[in-house]
Amino acid sequence: IILRIAIGIKFTSILKNVWPSLVSSAIMTAAGMYLRTLLSGVLWEFATILMCVVIYAAAMLLIPAGRKQLAEIPFVRKVLRLNDINNNSKGE
Repeated sequence: IILRIAIGIKFTSILKNVWPSLVSSAIMTAAGMYLRTLLSGVLWEFATILMCVVIYAAAMLLIPAGRKQLAEIPFVRKVLRLNDINNNSKGE
């Protein structure tokens, strides 16, 4: 509401840009909370963090809008060869 009054940004446009990250974060959080219940220890904590990073990236890749956001990162584009996503989205 404040952004709408002060700057003129609609809440729906903000939500449209942020929803892939929100969904991926929710999935990662649920997985991380579950993984923490399985074991304990410092090594497991680091392993859980790494697994959460992979889970977040996988969730982002499953969402078309998330793939487009990831394709904007040069390193990710190079590693995953996501050049076709940017090229295909321009033709739509």
